[in-house]
Amino acid sequence: MVEGNTRGLAPTHPDYEQTQRLETAILQKAKGFENFKVNFSALLRRAIDEVIDSARSNRFTLDEIEKTEKTYLGTKIEILLRNYLKMSKGKVLDLSIDGIEVDIKNTIGTNWTIPQEAVGHPCLLVKAHEEKATCSFGIVVITDALLNLGKNRDGKRTISKIGMESVHWLLRDEPYANFQSYPEIKEAHFMAGKVKTRMPADPDCMNDERAEWAGKVLEFFEFYGESPHFDATEDERREMALQNLTDLMTNFAHYCDRNGLEMQNVLRRSSGQYEEETEGEGTQFIALSAAIIH
Repeated sequence: MVEGNTRGLAPTHPDYEQTQRLETAILQKAKGFENFKVNFSALLRRAIDEVIDSARSNRFTLDEIEKTEKTYLGTKIEILLRNYLKMSKGKVLDLSIDGIEVDIKNTIGTNWTIPQEAVGHPCLLVKAHEEKATCSFGIVVITDALLNLGKNRDGKRTISKIGMESVHWLLRDEPYANFQSYPEIKEAHFMAGKVKTRMPADPDCMNDERAEWAGKVLEFFEFYGESPHFDATEDERREMALQNLTDLMTNFAHYCDRNGLEMQNVLRRSSGQYEEETEGEGTQFIALSAAIIH
């Protein structure tokens, strides 16, 4: 059982062996419990901040995000956790740990909703409490006996009181950074996001969404390559993003080689489309125009 603010299962519990096996595999990938504690809380902070997106949305709490964004927060945590642990996606569930199919469930409330396909499998339970600035991470092997009888319209059930007693906690109410609690930090964070180069024209109000699509592609690329450490500085993250984007563009050039396409034509078309989508105000292709585009 790990040290710290945790509650593990007793060795006599029927799920003890499997939860210990999963814990060992997780902490090996994380390079120890202390590293996991620091990096997991930083992972949650990053996921929450990126979904709230204070600099562009003028929102500062999870209460202000939309229902669909709360769903996406769970997906984002799943992606970041899988990337952090360098583990592959399962064939059926979210993650494969030491050959075991595992689901990942996140909540910002008091319970987790469990789908039918997770019954009979272990689940990683992730919880963030923004007001208290605490987080939890546990492992539970889901069985019908551990779930409440009532179902939501998607057929999902919550974990019962008895089920909660079967959770093996690696972290339980562990403090984590929460800038939302401090008005002066909140304001500084917001202003830092505002001090940016003015965006070019956006005639169809779609360029933010287009940039987000590109960000998702880059995030997927980072999953299979190198992603920033969770304690990386903003400059280090920017440099890593630049390097990953460079690698991705180079890979597109290799794709063109193998599929009878010309990268120059791609860039020329992209330049024209970008100019149209910014009404000629965009500057991203200016340096390339003389050398490549025209």
